[in-house]
Amino acid sequence: RLLLERRRAALDRAGARLAALSPQATLSRGYAIVRANGRPLREAAAVAPGDPLDVELARGALGARVEEVRP
Repeated sequence: RLLLERRRAALDRAGARLAALSPQATLSRGYAIVRANGRPLREAAAVAPGDPLDVELARGALGARVEEVRP
């Protein structure tokens, strides 16, 4: 019984860590995932004015277009 309780507690801790690191948890804190050509955008230099972007939010998504690139 004690072994089962310990394993259940370890599983619960692992589940909590996994949930905290999920992309959806990050989005729920107010961040967004921005994609260009289907790939996550990591630097401004990867796009040019006029390029389309997909912006994923905690609830919903947006289509956007680059107006200006700043270093």
